[in-house]
Amino acid sequence: MNKPCSTPFTVIDGGKSELERKKYLLFNQPWTLSCEEFEQLCLQFDVPRAEAFDLQLMCIRHKAKTNFEAAAVLALFEGGCNASEILAKGRRSSFRLASGAAPLLSSAIHSKRTGD
Repeated sequence: MNKPCSTPFTVIDGGKSELERKKYLLFNQPWTLSCEEFEQLCLQFDVPRAEAFDLQLMCIRHKAKTNFEAAAVLALFEGGCNASEILAKGRRSSFRLASGAAPLLSSAIHSKRTGD
């Protein structure tokens, strides 16, 4: 009588070398992995929850170099009190308003009065 396997296992194409490459990426460049792959590898390598959070923080730290929202989240996680300033500055610098609508009636009246 066969007993079912108590813990599922994951087959990774490429064998041991591919597994070592994935492990290297998980601990050194976790931002290169998709969310599903990251979670799967954390489970496969029995990464403690605290260490998984640190690896996710590495991902946010990497993203914060190019994304102001990630920089604000990073400031919150690292205990900085300037997260709202970072977010506001980023939004101000990326805010653009484009309108193809006709001017409002009040601005048309104002231009008639001033002769513009």
